[in-house]
Amino acid sequence: MSGEGATTYRGPIVRDETILRVVWSPKDVNETTREVMTSAFSSSDLRGIQNGFSVDRKRLATPKFTNALSKKQVAPPDKIDAWISEAHSDVVVSVVIDNAKCFEIIATPQKATNELPSNPAHSEIINISGKKGDGFVKNQLRVKLQPLFSKAVPFPDYQWPNRSGASWVTDVVANLRGFIRRLLKR
Repeated sequence: MSGEGATTYRGPIVRDETILRVVWSPKDVNETTREVMTSAFSSSDLRGIQNGFSVDRKRLATPKFTNALSKKQVAPPDKIDAWISEAHSDVVVSVVIDNAKCFEIIATPQKATNELPSNPAHSEIINISGKKGDGFVKNQLRVKLQPLFSKAVPFPDYQWPNRSGASWVTDVVANLRGFIRRLLKR
């Protein structure tokens, strides 16, 4: 799996959520149109259920992790900038090619590492179509994902959700309870 930290648990994401994708300029976003390019969706991260590409659940996301990640990944800093793009989880998981669902979004919160703070918002979009070929991934999956993501916003200009410490903790506890209930039903 992609990602920088150890995963706390894996489970289906709660539906009806906005997800965020960090994209890098100028590699992944056209700065004139702010359109996210297909390069924002790595082919190697869409080769099947073992791989996924990173997104964050907006309601749990904080600028602290994204800022730390952008500082760790960008070099030289004057040439690459972090931008944020949004999509809706229900739209992503509704993509169908040849009568087969293509994507699932799996919650994969990450524990803190020596280099990065914890990221309870981390999730992954995975390819569940059963097709892994390079042509299919590059020519169909990436092309299907591109228009689902909003025009990108530079990281410093992005409007992060406002939340108090108490509501953030309440969200995390509610998500863990739901996950435990789903596990117990299996």
